[in-house]
Amino acid sequence: MKIFVTTAIFAIFLFAMTSVLTKFLINRIGGPFRFLTIQVGFGAIITTITLVVSGIPIINPALARTNIALQFGLSILFAYFGFITLMIGFSKGNASVGGIFLSSRLIINIPLAAIFLHEIYPPLIYVFIAFGLFGALITTWEEGMNISDVLSIRANGVFWYVSTMVFWALSNLFVTGISDALHPIQFISYRYLIFVVVNLILYPFVQPKFDKKELPISRSFLYFLAPYVIFTVSAQFLFVFSLQQSLTITEGIGAAEGVVTFVIALIVAKFISNKELNEPLESRVLRVRSGGVILSLLSIVVLTIIT
Repeated sequence: MKIFVTTAIFAIFLFAMTSVLTKFLINRIGGPFRFLTIQVGFGAIITTITLVVSGIPIINPALARTNIALQFGLSILFAYFGFITLMIGFSKGNASVGGIFLSSRLIINIPLAAIFLHEIYPPLIYVFIAFGLFGALITTWEEGMNISDVLSIRANGVFWYVSTMVFWALSNLFVTGISDALHPIQFISYRYLIFVVVNLILYPFVQPKFDKKELPISRSFLYFLAPYVIFTVSAQFLFVFSLQQSLTITEGIGAAEGVVTFVIALIVAKFISNKELNEPLESRVLRVRSGGVILSLLSIVVLTIIT
């Protein structure tokens, strides 16, 4: 097994755990933008320290090249919008549903590759893209919703999850374009530092629009935040490394993230606490959503194989 395949597998398990923790922590701090600001701040500290002690050059001259700087900037831009929409999605919707959409980025990557990279795919590819997207939408079904509600992404948080899926697919496309010009540790460190600066600039304007209130940072919040940041930074490093080797294979492996998130979220909701997660546990809803998970996963696996 190639090393980037192994790192991608580890990354999706870490991402799945952070999805559940995100839903839990957002409610503990008062809102999505406040939580994003706190987590990128801690992430910047950890990644900067890692870069300094790793012996890897702090400044990479490759960023002076126009094509690298442009792709790096675009990847940062789309990733930032993706993080904002993801946090808002988690504040409004279920973690299990969010995981399914995040793991379905290959559905977006293929059309984007056709547009930006001029790659031509047979019509069958787009049939499975439709199946995969339909399966992801089925996971949003709740009691009282009809098919038009599902297809029009009216469920809580789904609009934001779909936005994240598009933004991150675009970001990952440009990450792959950078290839190995930037070491993954450099890439993640630079990205976190830029996120911190942008968040501090936007905080007075954006935070009041999306956050209910500012809750104090409690000791229990920090207990959960510490593993969250470690898991997030580790997952991003591993996934960026894998993306630099292969976009399609890495995103294909990432399809399993939704299933892992779905399972972890339901286990926590069922046997530990469902107060913050607010996962629907009715048997009928679970059967429908499980069918959507399976359809989405199988479609993405097929897409990975035939592309």
